[in-house]
Amino acid sequence: MKHERWILLAVAVLAAWALVPAGCGGASTGQCDPDCGPGFECFYGACVPVGRDADAGADADADADADADADADADADADADADADADADADADADADAGPTLVDLVVLPENTGSYYAMRPNLPATVQGLIDAYDAGGYRWNLAVSVAHFGDFPVGPYGNPGTDVILGILQPTTPDLTGISAVLGTIPSLNGQDEPDGAVPALWLLATGMSLEPFFSPPPCISGEGPVCFRPGSHRFIALFSNSSMHNGPPDGTTSPYDPALLATTTPVPDYPAAIGALLAAGIHVICIDGSDPGPGAVTDALVAVARDTETLLAGVPASYEIPLSTGAADVTVILDVIDALVP
Repeated sequence: MKHERWILLAVAVLAAWALVPAGCGGASTGQCDPDCGPGFECFYGACVPVGRDADAGADADADADADADADADADADADADADADADADADADADADAGPTLVDLVVLPENTGSYYAMRPNLPATVQGLIDAYDAGGYRWNLAVSVAHFGDFPVGPYGNPGTDVILGILQPTTPDLTGISAVLGTIPSLNGQDEPDGAVPALWLLATGMSLEPFFSPPPCISGEGPVCFRPGSHRFIALFSNSSMHNGPPDGTTSPYDPALLATTTPVPDYPAAIGALLAAGIHVICIDGSDPGPGAVTDALVAVARDTETLLAGVPASYEIPLSTGAADVTVILDVIDALVP
């Protein structure tokens, strides 16, 4: 556009010069010698038509400046558009590189005597869960770890020298092919009284801390916590239990441990401490209640854990009465809960 303007201006100037009468010369004094003829006037030593646009040069400069500004604006717009497109493309590439959402699930059943009849059915039960995940086309990537809980090896809570408050059998892995086999290796331990140690076990999983002399977290080469959660993952615990809880809900005073009997290096956590740690770690607890169907201390405690860790499906605490004592059971509701809570 600006080149066309310059061409038109040049044509106009040439046309004006064509109209200058012979003998009108350009003197350096700014006067014309001889004088210009009728219809012309002297302008800086040149005869030009009367009524010329004295501001033509200024207008041309202004037009040129306007064209330059327009070109600069166009260049700036093009640069801005290019930068925006590049940023959008970079964001899209980053999202693509990030891959699917990570979900880490800890399978945490009891190891005590009350769970004796259910433990043999855990491998087939969890394998059914894994098969449903493989066939479900979920938008998230599942990894599983296996742990077990019981009670302290101190009377009257557990058998000295044999019982275990928390054991880790399989760190978090996205390879789900061997999970059912690992579940078959959960030890069959005892426990002496009816309540068990789910509260300190959940606290240990959430914090990754020690509770000497009864638990030290195993080393984690990569990942976080005693089961090596993947960084950035959404975290869940599937708690399989049929027992009430020491230091249990609602305020930690239900079936309390005697600190003098345990003599741990740090205070044994109570229910509020465990819930606080789980929430801080972003861990939801899904409960599979193996106690007798109907209301009772076990059911009430497990419902409280699901509710207080904000593990809800359609607004209802994710605690389900699913006994495993007669064979493998369908626990695919765990996948439903995860799918509802993972953004």
